[in-house]
Order: sequence, then structure tokens, then C-alpha cells
Amino acid sequence: MTTESPTFNIGTMSSPPPYSASSPSPGYSSDPAHNERRLVYQRRPLYDTVRDGIFVHKEDKVTLILDSQIQGTTLPEYGRRSVVSGTIILDEPQVIAEVKTELKGRAQFLTLAQGFSDREIFCVSEVLYTRDQTDDDCPPSLVLSSLFPPTFQAGEVSCPLPPSCDEILCGDSNQYARVSYSFTVIITKLRGRKASVLLGKNRRYFSVLLKYRPRSRPPRPVTINHSLLSTIKVCPEEWQQSVTSIEPRFPGSDSLQPISCQLFLPSVGVFELKETIPFHVQLVGPSGAFSRLCQGDRSHPPIKVNLCRQLVLDIEGRRVSTVFSLGEGKVAFAPRLDSGQHGTALNFEGQVQVSAPDITVPTFDSGIIAARDFVSVELSPKTASTTQLFAPFRHTHVAKLVTDPWCDVPNPFG
Repeated sequence: MTTESPTFNIGTMSSPPPYSASSPSPGYSSDPAHNERRLVYQRRPLYDTVRDGIFVHKEDKVTLILDSQIQGTTLPEYGRRSVVSGTIILDEPQVIAEVKTELKGRAQFLTLAQGFSDREIFCVSEVLYTRDQTDDDCPPSLVLSSLFPPTFQAGEVSCPLPPSCDEILCGDSNQYARVSYSFTVIITKLRGRKASVLLGKNRRYFSVLLKYRPRSRPPRPVTINHSLLSTIKVCPEEWQQSVTSIEPRFPGSDSLQPISCQLFLPSVGVFELKETIPFHVQLVGPSGAFSRLCQGDRSHPPIKVNLCRQLVLDIEGRRVSTVFSLGEGKVAFAPRLDSGQHGTALNFEGQVQVSAPDITVPTFDSGIIAARDFVSVELSPKTASTTQLFAPFRHTHVAKLVTDPWCDVPNPFG
């Protein structure tokens, strides 16, 4: 089988149009011209300009220098997929037989229910020099580079590395969950053959603790103000609603009916650790139920709102969890009391945020340990009638906390 190649008649092909050189491109300036205006302005993130220092640790004629740190820091910090880079300086390199580094993660849990658990999350080791592979003396300085792995193996599941944390459980300092990371330089010095047989290898360990803090941001900012009543009709997509009911302590009573509880939160659902989270709570029910719920001092709302964290540990396949408050919200009566065909609506609004100064760990889930955050609505114990007439009530909605705000600095152009 043969194929024929297509033929072209060169004489019938048209010539390309005449070419003229285009004018040079205009000069670039970061400032707008007289007939231009700036629409969006984003400054360079602050953390990029300050991590140009070094961390230095010297011990027994060995100096460890770690790069890309905040100048003057006492605890080197690294993020997701970061590289531990730097230099090891040796005062007596001629007596060195081997130089090895280990980047290691460890999780330690102590609970009354499960006792003590200690597991190695990962270990990345590298041999920088060994006399077994060369006759040359060890150089006086060695460059190091160790990469944080993106995941570790928790049973049969690959999980992201948990951030460094040290959490007290149930308010008892004898119970804790601790995740730590370290970088260790292992120096093996030369010994004579007889001394090596009798005493073993002359090995020294030099360790420094590291802080692992993977960073994350909200996908978008909270674009609404703190009032649902003024924005729900204009931009309803910016709010998310969850509904439950407050049941009377004695069901079936004609004088007391269930009250519907509606919690409104920003629909983005992701907030920076120190960001203020606006909320709105609407209680809907018969007016008779409200008169019983709000009787007494009306200056105190019958509900309270908290930002809470559930810490979950997986110890040898058994789960241990504890819940604690990150901050109590400021609740106030909203300036409107509506009445409709479905009953009376009582409105509350306010803000809640992390108030504990030592909370720097965001929401995460790493298999063996997880921190899950949520906004909770409860009946206030300050109002005696709530505990006497209504069953215990707690309504929760997930809120994810992250390390960084959506924008590093306020936009000066609106």
C-alpha cells in the first residue's frame, strides 16, 4: 500500500502582509498615571521581609546555624514543606569520623484513661560526612538541608503533620497532649581500635527544638458587618443558618412549648485565630414561652455563645476527647422584636473570638490528634428560669480557625 504526498502550487500562495515594527512598550511604574486609578493594592507579606536572620546554637566545639529565621528568635519556626537549611561548623574536624543529622517529630499523650503514649511521627536522617567513604579529613563546615515531609503514616492512612502543640487536658496539668519537633546533629569522633572495642563509639548528640506551624488563610474575607438584620436581604449568601429547638424540661405541658433556635454565622466559615466572628441568634416561639424564658432581669440575655475547641486523641485505636472554651461571646438584645404568623421572634447579636492569649494552634486533623473548633449556643445559667423550665440545650456549628488573615495589611485604597 502506497500513499501519495499532497502537492502544493507555490505560485498560487499569497505573500504575507507587509511588516512594520511595533512601537516600544511603555515604561512600567508601580504608581498609576494621571488617567489611571488603582483598583486593588496588596503589599508584600510582612513575614517575607523579616525571615532573613539566622539561629545560632553552639555546644562543645560544634556550632549549628539555621537560615531563614526571624532575627533573635530562640525557637526556629518552619511551615508546610519547609526545608531546614543551614551550616554546621566544627572546631576540631580532624578528629571527626562521622556527621549525621536527624529531623524528627514526636507525639506524646498522657491521659488517666489510656496512660502514657509516645510515638515517633517521622524521622529524616542524612549522613553529611563519613570517614568510611573517604580518606580526607572532615571539612570544617558542612551544609545541611532536611525537608519536612508533607505527611506521615498513621496506621494505613497518610495524614498531614500536626502543628507543634502542648495542650493540657481537662484542666489537669498531669494530663497533656504534646507534639514536638527537633533537629539533631550526631557527631562520632575517632577512637583507637582498642578503645573502640572497650568503650564503643565516641558519639555526641546536639539537639534543638523546632516549631512546626503550617500556615493557612481564609478563602475570602468576611464582607458583612456585624448586623444580620441590615444585611440578610441585601446579601443573604454571606450568612449560613443552622436550626435546632429548645425543648421544655417537661414535654407535653400546654403552658410551655418548644422554641426554635436559629444560629446565623458568616458563610465563609473560616476565620483567622484572632479574628472577631459576628453571629446572630433568633429564637422563634409562642410569646408565652418567651415570657417564661426571659422573666426576671432582662438585662441578661437568656443565652450565651462560646467559641469552643474539641481536642481528640487516638491512642492505640482508642479515642479520648476533651472540650474547652476558647472565648466567650458578647451577646446583646437586637434592636428589634418581631411578631409573625409563626410566633414571636426574639433576636440577639454579638461577636465572639479567641480570648485565651496562649492559643496559637489553628484547627487541624492529623489522624492521631485533631483540634476541631465550633461556635456553641447554650441557655445561660445566670437566668434561673432557664434551668428550671427548659431541658439542657447546646447547639453547635463548625468554625475553622487558621493562622493568617485573608489580607496581611489593611487595604489603604478601600
